[in-house]
Amino acid sequence: MANHSRAGQPAQQSDLINVAQLTAQYYVLKPVVG
Repeated sequence: MANHSRAGQPAQQSDLINVAQLTAQYYVLKPVVG
């Protein structure tokens, strides 16, 4: 298996998520069932 070219480097801004927004959406958004 080949190593990723960014292995061992700090995360870039585009790699990061907004945890507060993700948590809020978890409780607000409802899946469409069937």
